Order: sequence, then structure tokens, then C-alpha cells
Amino acid sequence: MKKPAIALLFLAFLLALLIPAHAEDDSKYIPPGMEILKVGDANILVPKGTRMRKKGDLNVVEDTSEYMSRKFLETEKRFDRLELDQIILKNRVNDFLTEMTARNELLEEEIKYLRETIQRLERDRPGLGEASLEEGVRINVELEKQQKE
Repeated sequence: MKKPAIALLFLAFLLALLIPAHAEDDSKYIPPGMEILKVGDANILVPKGTRMRKKGDLNVVEDTSEYMSRKFLETEKRFDRLELDQIILKNRVNDFLTEMTARNELLEEEIKYLRETIQRLERDRPGLGEASLEEGVRINVELEKQQKE
């Protein structure tokens, strides 16, 4: 009878040593999204961003409804800013596309003009078809000068 009592006493002693060690490990664990606020000598586990205010001599931690309300309003303001930024970016992209379309149209007109000039040069001066584009443009500029005079 003494052996089971000694074994039980030994087991109780081991458990007594392990429980405080396990409790210390749990107290160091902070769940994601939480933080520890130090209020006087006490540590309070609260959601991150929870505010504390002084009311007389008391330190008051905002309650859950205040915290949720404030977070919701902050999130709403953030969404409003993001929507405004998105509208501004859309307008800038549309302005850029309009500008690029206008530039494209100008380039299309320039290309058309150069093609017509090359065709006119080939018609007016046979054998220029083999000339390079730069030579054609140079000759066209000379012809335009001559026509102005």
C-alpha cells in the first residue's frame, strides 16, 4: 500500500512543478491582432490600437463598442480616400489616352502627308523612287521653298 501512495505523491509533485511552468508560457503568448497594455501595475490584453484615456485618477481602456465604432469609422474614411484616389487615377488615365489619341492622329496625318509627297516626287521627278526617305524629305523641302519664291 505504501508503494502506490509514494507513486501518487511523486506524480502530484511533478504535476505541481509542470503547471506553473506551463502557465508562464501561456502568459507570454500574445494572439495575433492583440497587444498588452500596461495600466498601472496591471497588464491588460486588448486588440491592437485600443486607446486608453484618463478619467480623473483612473485610466480607462475604451470598451469594445467604442473600439469597433472607431475602427469602422477609420475604415470608412480609408475607403473614401481610396475611392477618391481611384477616380483621380481614372481621370489621369483618360486624359493620357486622349492625348495619345490626338498625337496618333497627328502622326497619321504626317505619314499621309509624307506618302503624298513621295508619290508627287516620284511623279514629278522619275527615278526618285529609289531615293531614301530622308532624301525625299530634303527634296520636298527644297521644292516647297522653290514654290514659295
